[in-house]
Amino acid sequence: MGKIQAVVFDLYGTLIYLPRHRAFSKLFLDLGLTREETLKAKTIAMTETFDSIGDLVAKIRPKEKGDFSTYEGLIAQEVALVKPFSDTYETLSMLRDKKIEMGVISNFGTPYVEPFYTLGLKQWISLRVFSCHVGLIKPWPDIYRLMLRSLGEQPEHVLMVGDNHKNDVEGPKAVGMDALLIDRTGQTPGSITSLRDVVRYL
Repeated sequence: MGKIQAVVFDLYGTLIYLPRHRAFSKLFLDLGLTREETLKAKTIAMTETFDSIGDLVAKIRPKEKGDFSTYEGLIAQEVALVKPFSDTYETLSMLRDKKIEMGVISNFGTPYVEPFYTLGLKQWISLRVFSCHVGLIKPWPDIYRLMLRSLGEQPEHVLMVGDNHKNDVEGPKAVGMDALLIDRTGQTPGSITSLRDVVRYL
C-alpha cells in the first residue's frame, strides 16, 4: 500500500458506543413484517431521511395508522446512552497532529445522527457520509467511492477502520482501500484492539 493520507472511520461500535439499538427491530416486529419486508424496511430506515417514526412507517407501509410515540421514546433513550470510547478523542487528536485527514462512513437511521455532533466529533472529522443522508449503505461500493471523491484521494492512500468485517474491511478493500478491523475483545485474529493501534499502523 502507498502512504496513507486519510483515515475513514465507521461511527457506531468504532468511535462511539451504543449499548442498545433495538427500537427499529421492535418496530418492525410489532408491525408483523415478514423477513423479506424487514430487510427492505431496514434499508429504507438507513437510506432515507424521516422526521418521525410515523413518517418512517408511512414509507414502509403507507396505509398503516397508529401511535408510534413509544418507539420515539425508545430511540430517545438509546441516543441518550451513546458515549465515546475511551480511546476516541485521544486518537483523533493524534491523527490531526500528524496532518491526517479524517472522514466517517456509517450506516444508521436519521435519529442516530445527533450524537456525532453532541459528542463533538465534528471538530476532528469534517467529511461525513451518513447512509441516511446519501441513500447508500455499506458495503455498497458507491458509498466508499463517494468518500474517496470527497477526500480527493486515490483509494490506496485511504485507510478504513471499523468493527464490521463485511462493511469496514471487505467493502473498502473491494474498491482498493486499505482497511483495519477493530475488535476490542481481542478475539478476532488480525484485528486491532484499540484505536491507538491506527496511529501505530500508520
